[in-house]
Amino acid sequence: MTEGMKLNTKIEIQSHGRYGSVIYQKNSNTIELYWEMSGSKKYAILLAPLDLRKWQDENEIPINEQLEILADLRCWLKRENIKTDIDLPEEIELENKVCIHSGCNETRIKNSAYCLRHYNESLLKL
Repeated sequence: MTEGMKLNTKIEIQSHGRYGSVIYQKNSNTIELYWEMSGSKKYAILLAPLDLRKWQDENEIPINEQLEILADLRCWLKRENIKTDIDLPEEIELENKVCIHSGCNETRIKNSAYCLRHYNESLLKL
């Protein structure tokens, strides 16, 4: 288990050349996420936007749990040294500006239009 990940969580990657999937398992629940090889030197693979709305058995995943899965994926990918388009910046700096998400008054991340929560949500299919 990777530091920062929840108990009973397993993540593995499957490759089929220039594409594949990341299998995320938590307890008896599983979700398979499609990835493709990046054409940019900045990333090894592309995952966004992530569809974390339902487990494979079609049970819905609440937004807060989707954000936990995103955090688990980031921890695992970092440990595996796989750069992706869902990575957070190395250091998160905040600007003296407000997030543009409707009704949000949180400070936004530097070089982003969103606060951390809405930045994370922007990577998900909601």
